[in-house]
Amino acid sequence: MSYQRDTIESLIPAIWDEAFAMDAKDPLGPAEGAPKSKSDPSHGNGKLAMICDVQQAWAYADLELEERQAVLVRFGMDEDYDSAARILGETHKMTVHRRCTRGIVKLGLYLNGGKAWAEELSPSEDDEA
Repeated sequence: MSYQRDTIESLIPAIWDEAFAMDAKDPLGPAEGAPKSKSDPSHGNGKLAMICDVQQAWAYADLELEERQAVLVRFGMDEDYDSAARILGETHKMTVHRRCTRGIVKLGLYLNGGKAWAEELSPSEDDEA
């Protein structure tokens, strides 16, 4: 299994929200009343396993402090980029967007063994531009 960007973004709240893992909020789960298929546990990739993976990536991936802060505010607190910029004291929402992008890419690199959207991770962008 390869972790895609949208999957990582949808699982980030589980880093801080215990109810997320208990199906109180499940953006990846089946719709109400949808038919359920039997799954083979040997294939893994269940929601709890993915949450554990993302939590481990958050703990060990090489994110800069500013990237962690941006990801926390944008995805953990569910703020839009304008609000996140205000909360973080930035004048441009694109600064927060770039930091989030780099943070998510780094999480993806960690989760996928170094193979994830590397083209999106530029060597050193100037966040103040």
